[in-house]
Amino acid sequence: MVKIFYRINPMEIDSESSLISVRDEFPITGHFRIDFNHTNSYGYFHDRPLQDGEMGLESILTWFELLVEATLAISKENFVLLDVIESNNTWIQFVKVSADEIDVSIIKATKQAGGGFISTSPLDQYEYGEWKNIRINERQFKNELVTKAKQFVGELESINKIFLVTTPIVSLLEKLGRL
Repeated sequence: MVKIFYRINPMEIDSESSLISVRDEFPITGHFRIDFNHTNSYGYFHDRPLQDGEMGLESILTWFELLVEATLAISKENFVLLDVIESNNTWIQFVKVSADEIDVSIIKATKQAGGGFISTSPLDQYEYGEWKNIRINERQFKNELVTKAKQFVGELESINKIFLVTTPIVSLLEKLGRL
């Protein structure tokens, strides 16, 4: 089972903000964690009230974009690597093992300059990270991803409707429609 948790950092933005100011001045950061089968996770999230000044540093939008791209790729390929952008040596590896099951692992490897954030080619040299070969159901993963990504977009809309016309959100919604 896959569960996604996130919390958007508070933003001081009002309904009068322009598209340019929303796009350029309000990065969508916060806490983000993805759990695989309850015991294996990546990222950081808690549901306690935030302390004064506490802010998550994860780019929530980027996490959703990359997870959607990885999910689209695993539908066509049997192997996908997702580059964890907050780390200089960590990847999440997805390996299709049957029509509806995927094994997920954390791997550690030197990142190549100019490499993309999603790859369908195995790395030449790597080591397994904190956990490996965690079996998940592909359909449940997609459902959780779509549900939480749409919830995320809805929260942005409630902050300011202008988010819905920014290029990254339009792109995310288009990709979600292909899942």
